[in-house]
Amino acid sequence: ALGGADRPTPGAVPADAATLFAPEAAQGFRDRWRDVQLRFVDDPRAAVGEAESLVEEAIEALSTALREQRTRLGAWQESGSTDTEQLRVAVRGYRDFLDRVLGR
Repeated sequence: ALGGADRPTPGAVPADAATLFAPEAAQGFRDRWRDVQLRFVDDPRAAVGEAESLVEEAIEALSTALREQRTRLGAWQESGSTDTEQLRVAVRGYRDFLDRVLGR
């Protein structure tokens, strides 16, 4: 039975898991991007190099965050449970994760 599919259940992905970066990390990337833009006026070539480095660092941080969240999603396997409700919650967590990865 799928009734009550939207109600919170034990093992559900917490709402704050929807954030890929900690707020301070995201703000750090934004601040550094602002600095890159300001530097462009005085040294465009250096600014482009810094932009490239910043994007590479952000991609690496994103990749790490995604791997960590994927690992947390896989925690359902540790219980070895065959409980349909726990498995439904696990599938919902994977669906929500995939939707975030796909930008939905």
